Amino acid sequence: MNQHKRQKLSPFLKFISLGLSLSLLIASSGCTQNPIKEEISTYTQQLRDKNHQERWNAAMALGRIGPEAESAISELIETLKDENPLVRMSAANALGKIGLKAQIAIPDLIATLQDQDEEVRQEAATALSRIGSPAVSPLIATLKDNNIDVRLNAISALGKIGVDAKTAVPALMDALKDNNPKIQYKVIAALGQIGPEAQAAITILTTKLNDPNWQVRANTVHALGNIGTLAKSAVPVLLNLLKDEDAVVRQRTTFALGKIGAVPLLVEALKNDNEAVRQGATYALVEMGLPVVSNLKEALKSDNQFVRQGSVSALGIISKSLQDRAAKLSTADLDQAISNLAQTVSVLQPAQKELLKTRFEAKDIEPITQTLDALKDQQRVRSLDLTLNIIFWGFILLSSTGVSLIWLRPVFFLRFTRAIVTARQEQKILNQVLASAQLFLEQTGAKVSREGKRGLKIVLKSGRLEAYSPLPVLLAIDQPHDQDVTELVQYAERLANNRQKRAGILLYRETPDTIFRVRMAEVRLSEHFVLIPIPLAAVEQVVVDSAACTGLLAEYCDRYLPGADLFDDRNAIGDTLSFFGRGKLLHRLEEELLRKQGVGLFGLRKSGKTSILLQLGFSLRHHPVVHIDLQPYGGKPRYGAEFFNEIVQKLSLLLKNREASQRLKFTPFSRDLPATDLTTEFIQRISQLTEVLTKTGYKPPIICFLDEIERILPTPTDPPEKVEEFNACFGVLRSLSQEQRQLGFLIADVHPDCNRINQWQQTGVPTNPVFSFFKEVFLSPFSAEETTTMLTDISRLMGRAFDQETLTAIHQESGGHPFIARQIASLLCAKVLEVDNGLISWSDAQRYIKKPFTYSSILKDYFGQNIWADLQKRNFASAMAVLRVLACNPELANGVNQEELQAFLGKMFTESQCLDALLWLEMVGLVVRVEQENNDYYYSKVPMLSRWLQLEMGEEEIKKWQIH
Repeated sequence: MNQHKRQKLSPFLKFISLGLSLSLLIASSGCTQNPIKEEISTYTQQLRDKNHQERWNAAMALGRIGPEAESAISELIETLKDENPLVRMSAANALGKIGLKAQIAIPDLIATLQDQDEEVRQEAATALSRIGSPAVSPLIATLKDNNIDVRLNAISALGKIGVDAKTAVPALMDALKDNNPKIQYKVIAALGQIGPEAQAAITILTTKLNDPNWQVRANTVHALGNIGTLAKSAVPVLLNLLKDEDAVVRQRTTFALGKIGAVPLLVEALKNDNEAVRQGATYALVEMGLPVVSNLKEALKSDNQFVRQGSVSALGIISKSLQDRAAKLSTADLDQAISNLAQTVSVLQPAQKELLKTRFEAKDIEPITQTLDALKDQQRVRSLDLTLNIIFWGFILLSSTGVSLIWLRPVFFLRFTRAIVTARQEQKILNQVLASAQLFLEQTGAKVSREGKRGLKIVLKSGRLEAYSPLPVLLAIDQPHDQDVTELVQYAERLANNRQKRAGILLYRETPDTIFRVRMAEVRLSEHFVLIPIPLAAVEQVVVDSAACTGLLAEYCDRYLPGADLFDDRNAIGDTLSFFGRGKLLHRLEEELLRKQGVGLFGLRKSGKTSILLQLGFSLRHHPVVHIDLQPYGGKPRYGAEFFNEIVQKLSLLLKNREASQRLKFTPFSRDLPATDLTTEFIQRISQLTEVLTKTGYKPPIICFLDEIERILPTPTDPPEKVEEFNACFGVLRSLSQEQRQLGFLIADVHPDCNRINQWQQTGVPTNPVFSFFKEVFLSPFSAEETTTMLTDISRLMGRAFDQETLTAIHQESGGHPFIARQIASLLCAKVLEVDNGLISWSDAQRYIKKPFTYSSILKDYFGQNIWADLQKRNFASAMAVLRVLACNPELANGVNQEELQAFLGKMFTESQCLDALLWLEMVGLVVRVEQENNDYYYSKVPMLSRWLQLEMGEEEIKKWQIH
């Protein structure tokens, strides 16, 4: 184990040692107190705390304790009536996690299904499902409630209970007669979750296979597949769906037919006079792969020409797939494939052809014989490997001494040799990167020497770094961790020689995680240590140019050394202090993802989405987390293969980092292939990776973050193949989430168009597979308290401060948007002279806040090139019009009322377009809605945006947008 890994394990070993010591002390003193009971008692008391944050934390903590928190059930039931929806939600969550012991809470949880807050209702439904069978009868009674939200959540709960809810099947069948599509969709899903016990519903479910809504059809197919072999009566209708216009429906139908065990019926469908049905049956058989080869072999002898041709066609495609995957097949699958294909070839041999009703063409037979030869070659290679291994290990065994060594030495030898090879490879890479880093620093005029396995030392450097010389440099080949910060600080202490100023450079390959950023900010605050992180990618781009090297080093020194503008959004410390927190939002996102749900995180640019994903990735670190930036895929007509490859590569890297004994090697998909040709193989790869990742200690499901989704979102002018690429990629992700239950994924963007567009405008292209799939979550602006905390924390590091009046003004002008607030603060720090202990008072600040665009091009560009450009790109004319009206009518003290606004904009937009605009603007924090008497009033939440619009429009255009 190398030094770096020993250091990473050190805190855990210390923690274990401390725990053992405490255990011995408790045992020796005869202490009989139960710490869990004390903890439960403390949290139960906190449920009555005046601070809703404390109540929320207490309920969440009781939920984490689980069934042992039984004594808190009564208090949690009372907490279901709390005035704060987050507290109510966490109470329901806790009762669900206590489980069966909380069945006394069933009536109260049923009542909570009528809560005004949607998330509270959903959490109550989840809690009832966790309690299980005792909740079934009360939930059945609730299916006749007049409130549709109550019925929806009751149906959802029955579905999550699963097979134990079998007594609810008749009531669910009755509920399926409801004309509301939401009710129908939920009922179908619930019947599928109940599985074979829902066989009584097969007939009524089959009628839904002809529903005009593709989502209903797809959901019904999935439900029938879950019912399994008992649903064979639905197969004829399912066969027709193999030619459905929607790709998701076709794919789910294939899976369903496999689960139902419909292979003989699919072979029979090859006789159908309808070519589309025959093609669909062939497609389904191909998707099932190796298990149907023996059935297809027998079908070659059929009297029907269509059956023979369909069978040989399917066998050819399956054979090609087996040949491509020959090296990855298990020994059992390889043997089975050779046996089945050998029998198939024997049927197609010339001596047997007279027994057939037609002569098969060479082009039909050739793929099968080629595959058989390739598989036999693979079998011979494995056999030879096995023989050599036996000889090799036999030699090792014979040459060892002692019975124990005879048995153990091969394992040790294998591990030892593997460790040596890996260490040599890693050190070779490390030496190459260190040499590149040393050259980079020397190009800036520094004198540099090697220090240890992954360190450098700047012995002499003029300029801003001179005061910190000798200066340590540490290299992180992979993602840097908090232990790297500690190691760099200790390295600097050894070089400091009682010098007050201490700093260090960390060169990294992958983006630092959240805990690294927090540790970096911590040592800056508590130890006054300046850490300068520089990405290796930037270093490698400039290493041959001395001027560029000097410029790059100067750029990062200016960004992090004392006197740097920590309000700059490129500064990792300022960014961490700005967005670290948001515990409620993180908990909400975490819960949804662990339920294998799709989540959409939406908000303005620079609102902290990336920071949220970093924190979320850290909190879910016990799961395999993959973060994909979709920006590189924008503009490409075919990107599915690259996209699938990136996901697989990142998951494989997680295995490598765990030093797993079992590693999977996949041949990358060819970039020329359309995504529709790769979905089945991709699902298989994810399934294999899930299995191995779980064995190495990761918890399921896989978590996938997709950032900048608008880069690949189809537009009306895109060619059909690009839209089909999107449908294939997101159709398979939805399948992995909803059907395979292996994935929870989150998309991040400005607008929720991905979730709201149903039909693409390209002719003949199926509908959006993720329409209404994602649970929409919007990033709200900061409260006044959060803005104050952010600005105070960052300014303290810079030796500056703001008086309360200035902090209030910054919050009001920015509307609580962190990026805008930081840029205003940055402007003030740059313009107001540093006197009076660095305090910036309102008397000095007001001139800059009232005319920010005179002094700050960054603010002007943000409003123009980010907020307004996004609206223009999306052609969101109604939202732009609303913002213009609010900007041009500032004299209306209470804002513009909705009736006046719609009347003014009525000639340009429909009422629906106006309401959509107002809702989105309110959700992202650009507009505030205030309810007064019988009307709603709107005003701009970001006065600075209104001022920018006034500057852009000019006096004449402003008059056109004035209501009075």
